[in-house]
Amino acid sequence: MLKLSDVVSAFSKISEDAEVYLNKNSGKSIVLYDNAKNAMSVYNELDSNLDAYVLLPNCNAIDVKSIMARFINEINNENIKDDLVKILNQPHPCTLFMDSLFHLGLRDMWSDFKYKEMIDLSIKYLNFYQLDFEDDITVPKNTFVIEVTRTIKKEYKIKANTKEDALSELDSLFKNEDLNTYTTVRLEEKIK
Repeated sequence: MLKLSDVVSAFSKISEDAEVYLNKNSGKSIVLYDNAKNAMSVYNELDSNLDAYVLLPNCNAIDVKSIMARFINEINNENIKDDLVKILNQPHPCTLFMDSLFHLGLRDMWSDFKYKEMIDLSIKYLNFYQLDFEDDITVPKNTFVIEVTRTIKKEYKIKANTKEDALSELDSLFKNEDLNTYTTVRLEEKIK
C-alpha cells in the first residue's frame, strides 16, 4: 500500500523540465529530466515495470503558478508581493521565483506552504485514481497568533491552539476594558 509521505515526496519533485513517475506499489518515484541523461538503470527500471508506474501531472496540470500566487497572497510586504508577481508573469517562472525567495529569506516559508499544498494535491490525486494509501503524515497543530494594538501603542501577543481559544484568552485579558478602543492588527495561522 502506498504511503502518503512517499506520494507527497514524488509530487515535490515535479518541475518544469522533468517527468515524475510513481510506483503504485512501493511509492518509489523516478524522475526523467528533459535535457539530461538519466542513468541507464533508471530507464531499465521504468521499462521493465511500466505497468507498476503512473505518470504524475506536470507543472501545468497542477498549476504551480496558482500555488505560487496563493503563497504571494500570504506575504505582508507589498513591495515583495509586487516583485514576485512580476516574476510569476514571466514564462517559466519557477527557477526565478525560487532564486528570489532565497534572496528574500522566504524559502522556509515557501517550503512549509508548498508542503501543505503537496499534501492536498497528493490526496486529491490518490482519491481520483482510487489508489489505496496509508496516511502516515502527522500534521502539526495550528497556532493562532492575534496581535492587538491599543491606541496608546501597547501590544499583546496571544498564542493558542484554536482561533476560538485565542479570542477567549483575549476576552479574559481585557475583561475590564473597552475592546472597542483596540484594533486587531493581524490574525494569522502558523504551523508549530
